[in-house]
Amino acid sequence: MMTVINPIKLRLLGVGLAASLVVACGGTPVMDDALDRDDAETPAMSDRFEAEQAEREAEQREMAARAEAERRRAEEEAARRQDEAARRAAEERAEAERMAAEAERRAAQERAEAERISAEDERRAAEERAEAERMAAEAEAERAEMAARETAERERAEAERQAAEAQANAERQAAEAQAEAERMAAEAEAERREAEQLAAAQRQATAAAPPASGDFIIPRTQENIDRLGNDLTPMGSIRAGSADGRIPAWDGGLTQADWPSGYQPGDRHLDPFADDEPLYVITGENYQDYADRLSVGQIATFERYPDTYKMRVFPTRRSASFPQFIYDASIRNASTGRLISDGEGVADVSEGFPFPLPQNAYELMWNHKLKYKGTGGVRYNNQVAPTATGSFQIVRLREELLGLYYAEGSSIEDTNNILLYFFQEVESPARLAGNILLVHETLNQLEQPRQAWIYNPGQRRVRRAPNVAYDNPGTASDGLRTNDMTDMFNGAMDRFDWEIVDKKEMYIPYNSYQIHSGDLTPEDLVRPGHLNPDLTRYQLHRVWIVDARLKEGTRHINSRRTFYMDEDTYQIALIDHYDQRGELWRASEAHTINYYDVPTYWSSIETHMDLQSGRYVATGIDNQDPVNTFNVPLSESSYTPQALRTRGRR
Repeated sequence: MMTVINPIKLRLLGVGLAASLVVACGGTPVMDDALDRDDAETPAMSDRFEAEQAEREAEQREMAARAEAERRRAEEEAARRQDEAARRAAEERAEAERMAAEAERRAAQERAEAERISAEDERRAAEERAEAERMAAEAEAERAEMAARETAERERAEAERQAAEAQANAERQAAEAQAEAERMAAEAEAERREAEQLAAAQRQATAAAPPASGDFIIPRTQENIDRLGNDLTPMGSIRAGSADGRIPAWDGGLTQADWPSGYQPGDRHLDPFADDEPLYVITGENYQDYADRLSVGQIATFERYPDTYKMRVFPTRRSASFPQFIYDASIRNASTGRLISDGEGVADVSEGFPFPLPQNAYELMWNHKLKYKGTGGVRYNNQVAPTATGSFQIVRLREELLGLYYAEGSSIEDTNNILLYFFQEVESPARLAGNILLVHETLNQLEQPRQAWIYNPGQRRVRRAPNVAYDNPGTASDGLRTNDMTDMFNGAMDRFDWEIVDKKEMYIPYNSYQIHSGDLTPEDLVRPGHLNPDLTRYQLHRVWIVDARLKEGTRHINSRRTFYMDEDTYQIALIDHYDQRGELWRASEAHTINYYDVPTYWSSIETHMDLQSGRYVATGIDNQDPVNTFNVPLSESSYTPQALRTRGRR
């Protein structure tokens, strides 16, 4: 740092230097005087100069201090501003990084959602293609089978024609030699037929069901109408038991007093006859001993599965019962009910059985179709279609039924020609899940055919389904049952000629509570070719036999069907199905129980056995699902095409 020299001291130094020069050179008097004055003034001036210098130095120090303080404040402010700028820059970088990360996350989510939607669309498309291919394959197989059958039929007809020609030639050549033999054979045949007729008459005479006249159709007269609820049950069956006591008298069926201990409405139905033991077992070895009380289909099943099929025959329990208002309505209907539209409709009936004194096959079939099923219910009508080796996949079918005819106090006019609304949704497997069927089942199907709609979850569309009727395949059934086999038979009857052919004692599935048990799984029930016979129950009952033959000029995969209907309930218990060649094709059984909390008598499991292919389909496999309900409040507004569209999108 540079040293500052005091100006006063400089002046004094200059004066001293001058005086020295004067002395050295010989000074003058004037100079001396001047020097003397300066010497006199010098102390005062020096003090003043020093004071001024001190003030200036103080000011300079103060100014330096202020400058230093200002500099420090400027440096601190600059540092603060630099820190603030750095902080803001860091915050802006962090915000930019956060926004970039958020944008990346959203982009990743959008990519993932787009990939999920694309995968879902591809999956649905693949399922639809697979289903279309399966249906096409089934259709092709059916066409091939029909073509093969037609070819076989033509070949058989040609063979028969050739055989007939050969036989005719042989007969012409040996006419005289054969005449006597034919006469004797004719006489023997006549004797055989006479013996069969005599035996049949003897069997009929021992049965208690038919009236004394031998005619099993009870005429609809006022006298016989008055018998309903007396020696005839309110349903029209014979109240008395059989002469040999094997069929007991009907005493009202199951009532609340007969409910098993611990049962509560809504529970799965416990077996009220759990202590019963089989009287005997019909097997492939002894079935011919019981053939006169077996159906054609049952006999063929024994022949198809001689080692595995059997029928455990239990004591007969006439457990059928219905609500009192159904009894009352059925008796009223006996006086008023009538067929219309060539048997395709009924009039002047309500609530109960329309024809408790049936006069023909149409009236019997209407008793089956209008049997009391409750006003509204939900059920799981699960289905299996095992292969010939017994492997299967269960199809879960949730169904809702709203029956307008059965509402207490209603009339047939109140139904607006709608017998019931039927809603069916497939819950599994995944390839079928979400498919929905809606049906408006009409009473008179000539006046208004059945209406049906389907919802396809892949297309998310509701469209009309014109073919949910007659012999079109049932849902996911592998072609093993037709639409008109649901509930054993439903829908229009106009393609067949119907005839009552007999009423006799037969072994039919009845009180099948063991196979209804909630302790069982589908694996317990399913066996190759037929259900597990260790779980089924058969009883001896009086049965109506109705034959239906295909009309000329109409189409159906069955040329003939024979129905076996329980006398007390008009429930179809057995069916024989014949193919276009007139050969037995399928045999159906309805394993039934009394839903005694309602009460009504209806099927628990239905099975339809294809005796040619060795496969079968069974419906009602609900042992692990909630039990059927019958009188749940349901609304008609839930069963419109618009409502179907809404329900399908949930």
